[in-house]
Amino acid sequence: MTPPKTNPPPSHAPTAVSRIVSLVVLLALIALFGGLFYMVVARFIVPLFLAAMLTVLFRPMHQWIISKCGRYDRIAAGVTTAAILLIVLLPTAGIIYKAASDAVHLVHGPGEFHFNDKFDNFVAMINSQFGLQLDPGAVRHDVTEKINTWLGPIAARAPGFVFDFILGFFVHVLALYYFLADGREFMATLMRLIPLDANYQQRLVGEFEEVSRAVVAAHLLAGLAQSILAGIGFYFCGLGSVFLLMLLTFLGSMIPFVGAASVWISAALWLFFVENRHLAGILLALYGVSIISMVDNVLKPIVLHGRSKLNPLLAVLSVLGGVQALGPIGIFVGPMAVAFLQAGLNMLHGELTAMREVIE
Repeated sequence: MTPPKTNPPPSHAPTAVSRIVSLVVLLALIALFGGLFYMVVARFIVPLFLAAMLTVLFRPMHQWIISKCGRYDRIAAGVTTAAILLIVLLPTAGIIYKAASDAVHLVHGPGEFHFNDKFDNFVAMINSQFGLQLDPGAVRHDVTEKINTWLGPIAARAPGFVFDFILGFFVHVLALYYFLADGREFMATLMRLIPLDANYQQRLVGEFEEVSRAVVAAHLLAGLAQSILAGIGFYFCGLGSVFLLMLLTFLGSMIPFVGAASVWISAALWLFFVENRHLAGILLALYGVSIISMVDNVLKPIVLHGRSKLNPLLAVLSVLGGVQALGPIGIFVGPMAVAFLQAGLNMLHGELTAMREVIE
């Protein structure tokens, strides 16, 4: 007598359909919470990016401090953060604050920028020198609109600007400390989560470090040196709003072909034609040509030292396009985006070459 047939117990192993459904649900949840996470941290992207960049730039100093602190990594991170505060962040914050104060005093709110009578003399001088027929009233109106567009919002939203700056500064310092203290753990976790070959991950990280230390450091050091030297010249020439002019010089120095010369030339013309201080205008122009602008040609080659892989045309387009798309932070993000794209295309070329060899 054969025993009765019994049905096998139900299997708890997931089927292909259930795996696909689980994957779709998981991707949807990741997209949902990823979007929420971006909404939470979107306003802090710039402070976080600058903290990451400073972490890379000051890594040699941090490694030296770690060697002096032994195994106390968090103490070393705190010491490095304090050093960066004293060297970079506090002086930068002071200059930005003074520049904003100069802009507020200059503008007195949107639509209230005032010209003196010498402005008409300046326009008349331009007409006589170049054979133009510019209307002083129209020029005054156009210049007023431009000035209010750039400086007016600073005066109108000064309290909100100060609050956002303080909040961003706090987030920046906090992120800088934790990037220094737990940077290796952050990178290891991120590399585990990104579905990309480890070799490619290392290449992208290396590209970020190289661009930060070479291109970005070159721009920062040259811009800082030019703004300080220009500020000295502006001060001894008796110009007002020195800190605002220094900040404009620093920003202008980041843009190829525009450079710091756009600021000191304008200041020299103002002294010569508007304030009728001919000697001061000539001396500032000579100082700008021989000292301010020469710093850019000396410092950048020393810092770069052949490490910049970007084509000069791509470098110009990346800076100009980055500024137009992202504002001042685009000065740094633009070259990095182009460098990452270039590295990604090289990786793709390598993959396609390997696949072709396998097929053949």
